[in-house]
Order: sequence, then C-alpha cells, then structure tokens
Amino acid sequence: MKLHHSRWTIVWIFHVKPAKQRVFRRIYGPGGDWVRLFAKDQNYIGTEFLRHSSNTRCYLTVDHWASGTAYHNFKKRHREEFAALDKRCEALTIREIKIGEFSSTGSPH
Repeated sequence: MKLHHSRWTIVWIFHVKPAKQRVFRRIYGPGGDWVRLFAKDQNYIGTEFLRHSSNTRCYLTVDHWASGTAYHNFKKRHREEFAALDKRCEALTIREIKIGEFSSTGSPH
C-alpha cells in the first residue's frame, strides 16, 4: 500500500462482540471480504486494519482511495453487494462509528 498517493481516506472504529472477534478479523482484515470487494475498483489503494493496544475488542479500519469521487462512485456501482455485506456484519459489533472521510492535504508537513 502506497499511502503517500492516497487522496481520500475513510476511518471507522468498531467495538466487536467478544465471541465474534475471529469472524470480524477474517471479514475486515487483510484479504477479507471488505478488501476483496473494494479491490474490484482500480481506484482503491488499500486498507489499514488496526487493533487498540489495550482494548483488544476495539478496531480501526482506514480505507484509502484515489479520490472521494472514486469512492462514492464505487459505492453506487456496488450498492447491493456493499449493503449485503454491511448487513451481514451488523451482528459482529456492539457499535461502529464512522469517524469521517478525509482528503489528503498534499503536504508531508
């Protein structure tokens, strides 16, 4: 993943149900269902999958796209598949919060 090329980033935080962590990691982690869905689009750059250092049931996903337009167009084109996967994942978490969508400033400083 080449983060310096990222132009649009979507950040989510998830609080996972205790008995669902293994399934959650398989679906949201590297090579998981979400990554495979996103990888259908050439404008998808990659996903960082992070677990909290002390709260081991708390995860972040950081999805990188070439642009906000590319991401939103992808969601429109794949809306049914996106919605079905999202629905399937609802049972895995206690809470999920979209922290936000962020654009690259283009400056390393």
